[in-house]
Amino acid sequence: PLAKMRVGKLILMSDPDPDGPLAGDTKLEVVFENERHTVTMAELAALPWVNRTYKVFAWNGKAAILTEAHGCRVTTVSDKTVVIRFEDESKIVCAPNHEWTLYSSKTDPRSSATLNVGLHCIQARRLKVGDRVARLIQKEGSTKMELRPLMITKIKERSAEENIPFYCLTVPAFHNFALLNGAVSKNC
Repeated sequence: PLAKMRVGKLILMSDPDPDGPLAGDTKLEVVFENERHTVTMAELAALPWVNRTYKVFAWNGKAAILTEAHGCRVTTVSDKTVVIRFEDESKIVCAPNHEWTLYSSKTDPRSSATLNVGLHCIQARRLKVGDRVARLIQKEGSTKMELRPLMITKIKERSAEENIPFYCLTVPAFHNFALLNGAVSKNC
């Protein structure tokens, strides 16, 4: 009963980076100071980002929009990586707990979260060959973008001889962004 409560206020605290970041050589297309650049996460983190924002493509549930991102930084150091190869021959190295969006309307039992736009997230360590992640591509003959599947053709978890820094990019409000190969990744 509320009358017996002895606590007036509850404060819930959580880790700000629960979903795992990307390796420093992951490429991202950004708009910085009104110019479009292809940079790696490490290069973006090296830029003086205090009081600066970057433009990235995010998925709002209906369309890809250019939105602001900030706070690219090293968020973890690990001796384990997951190397993912896709059908378009692109490769991404990420932390084992980094979350990717599945291209499926069904909830997968391996899913760890659902984004606010209905996409389901799955950690890299739980992905399998043949899984399809969501990918943003430009419609033919149009400036609009749409979601399409991007199939995983090879995946391997590896141990490294030394610790590797992993980077995370924060995209407020949308909590996801598209990498250069179009794969939709959940931010921290």
